[in-house]
Amino acid sequence: MTQYTPSESLVQLLIENGFREVTEQYFPHSHVRLELKGESYHPAYFQRAFRFSTGTALLILNYLTIRMIYKSYVLVESRRLTEEEAQAIMAFCKLPAKQQGILSRKISNLTDLQSALQQHLTMPEPRLRPYLVR
Repeated sequence: MTQYTPSESLVQLLIENGFREVTEQYFPHSHVRLELKGESYHPAYFQRAFRFSTGTALLILNYLTIRMIYKSYVLVESRRLTEEEAQAIMAFCKLPAKQQGILSRKISNLTDLQSALQQHLTMPEPRLRPYLVR
């Protein structure tokens, strides 16, 4: 079973899944060292930030810790992720902002995230009631 920690392999996984790096915005000191000075990424010395699209959850590699943040609240924090946990985090980040807001109220750890996503994905689409004519 694959385990992910803050590393170049996790960075590549995020980029391959459509995430863009926003380190420059959140951690300019790390951005300067990585991009301008050309230092190689080592999780013990750098912070990095990724986002799927604007206005959504933020995934931060905070030195040796992986954090998922939604509107300044840490929803998930872990030092390592299983493949299923990484997929759940990426799935949450890819949801529209409104659905992220609804689900974020139910999440306080990785287990909550996985169960909330499972419930959300199995719920039928809401239907509009036909207007009653009197």
